[in-house]
Amino acid sequence: MIYRQYGKTGKKVSLLGMGGNRFNSNEYNTVNGFDKCSELIVAAFENGINYFDTAPLYCEGKSEEIFGAAFKKIKGNFYVSTKTMVTMDPKADDVRRRIELSLKKLNVDKIAFYHMWGILNIDQYLQIIKPGGPYEGALKAKNEGLIEHICFSTHCSGDEIERIVQEGYFDGITLGYNAINFKFREKGLQAAVKAGLGIVTMNPLGGGVIPQNAERFAFIKENDSQTIAQAALLFNASQNGITVVLSGISNEKELQEDLECFKEESTMSQDRVDKIKIKIDNSFDTLCNGCNYCKGCPKKIETNKLMLAYNQYILCNNNEEVLRDYLKNVWNILPDDKFDCIDCKKCEAKCTQHIQITSRINEINKIADRYIEKYKKKLDACFKINDDIKIGIYAAGPYAEHMLKLYEEIYGKPHFSVSFFDSDSRKWGKEFYYQGTIINPPDKIEELGIDRIIIASEAHYDEIYESLKYLEDRGIEILGFGGQE
Repeated sequence: MIYRQYGKTGKKVSLLGMGGNRFNSNEYNTVNGFDKCSELIVAAFENGINYFDTAPLYCEGKSEEIFGAAFKKIKGNFYVSTKTMVTMDPKADDVRRRIELSLKKLNVDKIAFYHMWGILNIDQYLQIIKPGGPYEGALKAKNEGLIEHICFSTHCSGDEIERIVQEGYFDGITLGYNAINFKFREKGLQAAVKAGLGIVTMNPLGGGVIPQNAERFAFIKENDSQTIAQAALLFNASQNGITVVLSGISNEKELQEDLECFKEESTMSQDRVDKIKIKIDNSFDTLCNGCNYCKGCPKKIETNKLMLAYNQYILCNNNEEVLRDYLKNVWNILPDDKFDCIDCKKCEAKCTQHIQITSRINEINKIADRYIEKYKKKLDACFKINDDIKIGIYAAGPYAEHMLKLYEEIYGKPHFSVSFFDSDSRKWGKEFYYQGTIINPPDKIEELGIDRIIIASEAHYDEIYESLKYLEDRGIEILGFGGQE
């Protein structure tokens, strides 16, 4: 493991730091899983990591406790970083209480690096340093020996960071910095270097955006032997002045992969940095990093899910189909789903990336409108009928629900008779979509007097059509909805 001096503090910290906000929720919410997470921290320490970063709200409030369980088992020196946020601890006494609670959860006597957390703009900074504010509470705790160094984490602009570090309140800084946004962050980094602060970089993988889009960001890799995640970590490790590269490690495999990057010092030529910079699109600066700080929408909109989907829209040159597929396949959000955003901008006030979230939600709604308009013709073809016709829908699954939901959104409740059919015998006799309407076996199509069958499947259209086409000879119309024209 490589170690570097943390600013002017005299502390030597591991270049790879372990972030505490990426543990798997399916694990830390169970007893065995909680223990597994804490054992991962012990393994990280045994492999040379001595800088651990957490916060009171990480992992649904469990992160500090996970680290505390691990620290009971660690024998040796390590440094822990945790935080307070002005929006939850606005006064000095609030911070003092928060520190006592963190010390108890972490099972430590003192906190090495205590951060004023998530400063988004100068106004927040001024709230922190004003008399009786959070900084005063941290300074009192420092004088009592409960914390050693007061630091700050930020998503401010370079000019704002320069002002903050020059005013001299802090020993260190944690900032979002990676291979796809660094050209927008360089001024802030250089200001911190000049001021002699310890510099910790968070989100070196862009909150997962980089590895999830490995092909799009392949230009970061120096050679084919690197994974895209390793290339991104090495990029940060190679930057002058960076003290710690935080990685949100969630399992042993990730730990070992990350450790490979920090066995020896690495450097990157300015020429290579410049070549990477050329390929950085300005839109990369507004990619969502998945932190989920924007949660809490009064209309219950899961804004983080929509913004991660919007990442794909940006990265694929505003391809609407890519956006719809991501929403559907990753988050189970249908292409015609729309969101009742009231433009309160509460999410934007909390967004660390300064993303115009409401504008993006509006664009997603417009894309849904265009999708609905596109499929109106297919709905008209399938359902334009007189009152006496009987319609059968096959298969009785999510796509049928989607089709009927879309119909109702556009036209209202259907006035015609609908029966449902499926080849899966486990579904027969079960109620589907409409109250009192059950799923039937295919051999009941003629018995029920069906005049038109609509195949509600894209993936299995051909297969279903082949099994039903004999019905056309008996006067039953067969139509497709979805991928079939």
